[in-house]
Amino acid sequence: MLTIHKADPQGHILTTYSGCLLTDDDPILVLARWRHSTLQAPFVTFDPGDLFIERYDRGRYYNVFAVYSGEGIDLNDEMCGVKEQMRRQKRLAATAADVLHLIQDMYHTSRRPKGAYVNFSYPVEYNAQTQELIWRDLALDIWVPAQGQPLLLDEDEYALLDLPRREPQTAAAIQAALQRLWPHALRHSGPFALI
Repeated sequence: MLTIHKADPQGHILTTYSGCLLTDDDPILVLARWRHSTLQAPFVTFDPGDLFIERYDRGRYYNVFAVYSGEGIDLNDEMCGVKEQMRRQKRLAATAADVLHLIQDMYHTSRRPKGAYVNFSYPVEYNAQTQELIWRDLALDIWVPAQGQPLLLDEDEYALLDLPRREPQTAAAIQAALQRLWPHALRHSGPFALI
């Protein structure tokens, strides 16, 4: 199991959860589950057991979480069985599509996509020895629903960070990533093709 820490821009841990490390190449792929009570956001509802295929591209200023309904899969099921199946099938260099298909095969069900969440952040920090991953959130997000148009979220919080003045290089990297991702979000292509 991998320990994942979401931190604020200064590196203070905001929340910690565990997931199954599927690949630690580039990208890093993690399978995690929503283990909290139901959270009703204005744009989506996260339910206990929902599946998250988390993609962390090294050196990039964002990560992408594909979110699927976990309905029909017991919350206590050991999802790292997916990794063992990948190993047996010699598919260790998996993509998010591989992971999703394996889950469907293992549980004889089709996973209902909810959408994809893009977290703009500093590049991920991954420690293979301690099996820990830290990502420092920079407030700005994109929600790409399974049906409908994408939403740019938390622009006010992002503006308060004042990155163009304090860290112009970081601000430029985020703007470049946003410009690259937004057309894909509109077309449900690229990293959003699975939803």
